[in-house]
Amino acid sequence: MKIKVAVIDEDENYVKKLVSNFQLNYADKVEIYAFPEYKAFVTFFTSNIIHVILLSEKISVSKEDIPAEVSFAWLVSNNAIKEWEGSPAVGKYQKMEMLYKEMLGLYADLKGKMILKSGGDSKYILFTSMQGGAGTSTAAAAYALFLGKQGKKVLYLNFDFLGNAENFFQGEGNTGFSDVIYALKSKNEKISIKLESIVRCDVRGVSFFASCKNTNDMLEVDTEEADVLLAALNGMECCEYIVIDIPMDFSPICKLVMEKYASDIILVCDGSDIGIGKIRRGFEVIKYLQQRDKSIIWAKCRLLYNRCQAGISHKLPEPQIDIVGEICSVSKMSSEKLADELKDHAAIISIGI
Repeated sequence: MKIKVAVIDEDENYVKKLVSNFQLNYADKVEIYAFPEYKAFVTFFTSNIIHVILLSEKISVSKEDIPAEVSFAWLVSNNAIKEWEGSPAVGKYQKMEMLYKEMLGLYADLKGKMILKSGGDSKYILFTSMQGGAGTSTAAAAYALFLGKQGKKVLYLNFDFLGNAENFFQGEGNTGFSDVIYALKSKNEKISIKLESIVRCDVRGVSFFASCKNTNDMLEVDTEEADVLLAALNGMECCEYIVIDIPMDFSPICKLVMEKYASDIILVCDGSDIGIGKIRRGFEVIKYLQQRDKSIIWAKCRLLYNRCQAGISHKLPEPQIDIVGEICSVSKMSSEKLADELKDHAAIISIGI
């Protein structure tokens, strides 16, 4: 279904350009109806459906006169303004993609039947580790970048409490995972559409959610909400592949991802004595869960050696699971550059494709 948006603005040139751009780029998703004054819109609205109203800040209208059954925002000249006279504000002069996301967000806030894009065929690939410092997040980001380079539509999802997607990816927008959590907590009826309005896009082809504004927000996500989030991502346009980064702590959310969603679980180890020891103990836990809960986690596991150093790193003599590759230690550089450097590494190109 198309989102029907009423734009009420006296600037005829601006409105013409806006309508033209949306017809060119979002004709299958948005219908825009333009009005030079509010009275003309009211006449149209009496016999037509409108989901979102964008009203110029220069037009004097009382909030009480805005129909309660639509989502409303002021259309303002200053893109930095996010609220005007107690209502949301949308910047006029921003990229069409960002303006479209704002429209999606407003539409998603309308009350109505919950929309979950379930039944999609997104592929979930989990990168995790029993040890810290193995470069799990870097390997996950590198793999997401590799998929993006291949023309795949990929989302990088960092579920680490202290994780930060902006270490690897940059994209325009002012939304983040705190907004995702708020949508989950408020049981937003159109959660898939709301997520699409929150996600950011890196120029290298990877979509991602920016980190929480307050790190403690991550503590508030429960297993049921994580399940709703992961289900809602399935089949979304940007989610042909979903690369998930989460520590293997066997928490309820970690187990949910491993058991219900992940098609491949990439266990990352640096080959150190400590790392090998933790991998072995982790194997014992996974096998125990398989016996106790009839879990299918073990069959999904693959092993990736990362940050390996000659003469220092070792390998399991009997790994018991497939080894997808080995990535040698790379000289120090920023996390973003390091992930970009590793994206073409042959060791990870066969995972999940």
